[in-house]
Amino acid sequence: MRASVGVRDRAVAALATLGPVALPGLLGVLRDPAEKLRTRTAAARALVPFGPAAREAFPLVRALLKECGRYDTSAPLLALAALGPAAAEAAPDVARLLRGREPWDWSEEVRALRAFGPAAVPVLVRALSVQENDTAVFAARALRLLETDARAAVPALVESLNSDDEALRQEAALTLSSIDPLRAEVVPAMMALLRSDDWDTREAAVKSLKQLGPKAAAAIPALVRGIRAGEEHLGGVLAAIGPASRAVVPDLVDCLKSDNSTTRKNALEALGALGPAAQCALPALVECLRSQDWTTRRSAVAALGRMGTAAASAVPALLDLLRRESDTEAIGALGSIGPAARGAAPLLLVLLKERTRWPRLFCAQALLEIDPFDDEPVRVLSQYLADPCADTRRRAAWTLQEIGPPARGAIPALLVAAKDPDPWVRGAALDALRSFGPAAQEAVLALERAAAAGLAAPGAGARAEASLPGR
Repeated sequence: MRASVGVRDRAVAALATLGPVALPGLLGVLRDPAEKLRTRTAAARALVPFGPAAREAFPLVRALLKECGRYDTSAPLLALAALGPAAAEAAPDVARLLRGREPWDWSEEVRALRAFGPAAVPVLVRALSVQENDTAVFAARALRLLETDARAAVPALVESLNSDDEALRQEAALTLSSIDPLRAEVVPAMMALLRSDDWDTREAAVKSLKQLGPKAAAAIPALVRGIRAGEEHLGGVLAAIGPASRAVVPDLVDCLKSDNSTTRKNALEALGALGPAAQCALPALVECLRSQDWTTRRSAVAALGRMGTAAASAVPALLDLLRRESDTEAIGALGSIGPAARGAAPLLLVLLKERTRWPRLFCAQALLEIDPFDDEPVRVLSQYLADPCADTRRRAAWTLQEIGPPARGAIPALLVAAKDPDPWVRGAALDALRSFGPAAQEAVLALERAAAAGLAAPGAGARAEASLPGR
C-alpha cells in the first residue's frame, strides 16, 4: 500500500537533502506514472541543486512541463533552468508558455530561456518553421528574450517577415530590432512592413530601421511616402539614418502644404528629429506658427525647439505666438535656442512674475538657458518655494534641480523647503540641493544626519545653513 501524497512529498523533500546519492531516487519518482503530478513536480524542484549533473532527468522534466500545461510550471521550469544549455531542446516548449500572459508574468520562463544561452538559438530557429499552435510566433519572441547573440537567427527571422501570419511578422520584426548589429539586407523586408495594416507591426519595423541607422538609407523614399500618407514616428528613422536624410528636407517642407493636418504634423516631427540639419526649412516652420490649426502650431514649436541655436531666426515669430497664447512649448523652444534668444528675455521676465502657475516655472528655466548668470529667475523660483500650493513648491524645486549649480543662490530657500510639511516637496528640495554638488554637500549631509537622528524641522535647517561654505 502506497503512503499518502503528503508523506511521499515529504520523502522527496528529504531525498533532496542527501546530495548526489538521492539522484537515482528522484529520477525513479519522475519515471513512475503512478505517482501523482504533485509528487513528481516536487521531485523536479528537488533536482535544482544538482544543476547540469542531473542532465539524465532532462526528458522526464520536459515531459512533466508539457503535462503541467500552463499551470504549476514553476518546478519544471526551475529544473530546466538549472540544467542550462543541456536543456536547450526544450526552448520551444518554454516559449509556448508565453501565450496569453503579460510580460510581468514571464519571469520563470525568461530565466529558463536565458539559462539555455546560445545553445537555444538553433533550436528556436528550427521552431520558426513550425506553423502549428503558434510555435513560430513564440519562438521569435523567445529569441528576443534570450539576451544572447542571436545573429545566426537573422535569415530565418527575415524569412518570417514574409509570413501570412501577422503575429509572426510582428514578433520577427521586434526580435530583429533587438539584434545588434543588424545587416542592411533586412531593409527591404522592413520597408515592406511599413505598409502593414497592423500598427504594432509598423512600429516594430520603425524600431528596426532606427537600429540600423545609416544602413537603412535605402528606406528614405518609403519613409517620405509614409509621412505623406499620415504615418507617425518615421521622422526618428530619418534622424537615425543621418546625413543622407538631409536631401529629403525639401520633400518634408512640401508636406507642410498638405490639407491633411496629420501629414503636416508628421512632417514637422520629422524636421524636428533632423534638428539643425533641417535649418533650411526655417521659413516654412515660421509660417506654420501662424497656422489656424493648433496641432500644426504646436508641432512647429516643438520642431524649432529641437533645432536649438540653429533656430535663432525664429525668435521673433515665437515671441509673437507667445503674446497671442500662453504656450509652455514656445517658452521651452526659446530656452533651447539659448543666448541667441536674448531678445525674448523681457517678455519672459513679465511672464515669470504673472500669477499663472505653470508658465512662470518654464520661464525661469528658459531665462537661465538664455543667460546662465541672470539672478532674477533664481530669486523668483526661491519665492515660489514658499507658494501656498504644494505642487508649485515641488515644481519650483524640480526646476532648480534641472538648472543645477547656476541656481546655487536658491540654497537658503531650499534648506527651508527641505523642512516642508509635504514629503514630495522635501524630497524635491533635497534632490535640488544634491544637484549643486560640493557647494551644498555639507548642508545636505547635515539635513540627512538630522533626519536620521529624528531632529526634524527646528534646528536642522540652521545647522545645515551654518555648514555652507563661507558661513
